[in-house]
Amino acid sequence: MTEEKTGDPQLDALERIVRITERCLTEVDVDGAAVAVLTDDAGERDLLHSTDEAAARIDELQFTTGEGPCLQAFLRGEPELHADIGTSTVWPSFATELTTELNIHSVFAFPLLSGNAKLGVLELYRREPAPLTDEQYAAAERASAALGMAVVVELVTYARSIEEGTFRPSDGPFNLARTDVSIAVGILAATLRVAPEEASARLRARAFAESKPVSDLAHDIVHNQGSLDDDTESA
Repeated sequence: MTEEKTGDPQLDALERIVRITERCLTEVDVDGAAVAVLTDDAGERDLLHSTDEAAARIDELQFTTGEGPCLQAFLRGEPELHADIGTSTVWPSFATELTTELNIHSVFAFPLLSGNAKLGVLELYRREPAPLTDEQYAAAERASAALGMAVVVELVTYARSIEEGTFRPSDGPFNLARTDVSIAVGILAATLRVAPEEASARLRARAFAESKPVSDLAHDIVHNQGSLDDDTESA
């Protein structure tokens, strides 16, 4: 079947990312999937697409706690396969949240690469503990390779559109510029008179304590919908 062309490279790339991610549900036989791009140190990330709320929560939980197989897969540049995450002693906080809050027991993460450049990660989960078969592993690798190429197009198009001053952030799950988090860290650093690294740690700790996504808390702070009183008093 011939794919419809939109004439918009960025939209075309995003549509490919969505299609490839959704196909993982049947081709890899998982319950959910998500795709995220990360900075080189994995300090910031943007969720490009998730097949459901649970997949988005897994991604956000790792970004909030700063630990988990998806971050590890990105940093190492190698797949992380956890057929029974509840038995993991590496990330006890993450594993406990995953099994008790979401009733998810298998997590698999495949890095998105372009040459030697690390771009992001394909995150997969199953509710029941079960390893990937050889065929499913191969399908996940094919998906991550295709996603890597699509993400390159997306990032290049995004960067060019900013330079041209024509980029408009899209609605929905696609929000490449994680500006609220960066701005919120700056606000906290200035208000609390601490280094950006400490401000970022406090933002994540507060989000985790409130069981709230970092992005939501950052949005509240940036748009004056949240209070800094607790953080200020603890400074």
